[in-house]
Amino acid sequence: MNDLAQAYDRCREITKRASTTFYVGALLFSPDLQRAVWAIYAYCRLTDDFIDTHDLSSTKDPSTRKLLLHGLKLREELVRLSFTHKDYTIVRERLLKETVLCVADDYFVFAALCDVIKKYPKLQESSLLKLIDGVKMDLDKQIYNTYQDLVVYCDRVAGIVGEMICALCDIDEEKVLVDARFLGEAMQLTNILRDVGEDLLRGRVYLPQSDFEKNEVDLLRLYDKASRNEWVTSDNEISDFIISLKKYIHMNHKQYECASAGIALLPLAVQAPVKTAAAMYEAILDNIERNNYNVFTQRAYVRKRDKVKIAVQKIFSFSSSFQKA
Repeated sequence: MNDLAQAYDRCREITKRASTTFYVGALLFSPDLQRAVWAIYAYCRLTDDFIDTHDLSSTKDPSTRKLLLHGLKLREELVRLSFTHKDYTIVRERLLKETVLCVADDYFVFAALCDVIKKYPKLQESSLLKLIDGVKMDLDKQIYNTYQDLVVYCDRVAGIVGEMICALCDIDEEKVLVDARFLGEAMQLTNILRDVGEDLLRGRVYLPQSDFEKNEVDLLRLYDKASRNEWVTSDNEISDFIISLKKYIHMNHKQYECASAGIALLPLAVQAPVKTAAAMYEAILDNIERNNYNVFTQRAYVRKRDKVKIAVQKIFSFSSSFQKA
């Protein structure tokens, strides 16, 4: 296996480890597109993990915060170098000067990313930089007060991923781009709804606080109740939380529904993987409901056999559409 093939394989491993749902959807792309999608996802994952690996209480320390901001600034520089030179040797030289802020996977990811940038000219530097802007929000904003604040965050860290995948697929139709970003935002909201408890332990509350304050719902108190196996829907506070959660689940379903219009405009060869990934993410919402809306101590996930079932359904749907075309 040559160095570039090894870099792409590492991106594949990062994607599979971080999100089997995204990974399975990407398997339905052509081999070249698979590798490009894995490289983009791995870049997004490592950028996000750079902040997530630090306890938020430590990020309030001026020296830690300064270090993290420097690390994100370095990533911005690496992205610009990648687009300017499209030459990994130049990017690697810069990486070697920052051994404290870089991990081994950065070398693999940027090697693959430089190759993707050369092969897919519609991929924009601004898209990769915007993701970093979204990640910076996790340093500055740990609690979101309004839904509009949350939308901005979702667009920067996930809506932009939809735009990047469109670039890889050589798509620049405005309607499709808008819906691709909308689908990315929908997937991010699903992640947020699933990970309420996990994020709470990191000191982050993404669901708008305005919904909980009016009913005096305390998320830490709810986490404590769930941890003590006292998750009872007849509890007034839990009931009020579930009402708010149901509202966001309903909104999330509507997001997927709206995004489906753009998916239908994609080339047939691209529709199957995108529909599959979207359906798998949306299925997480059903599992939240099956868990009695306990998003604090029970992680909602789609079972492997259900993922296979969804993938087969989408492939069959794709084959039928292709035969009619």
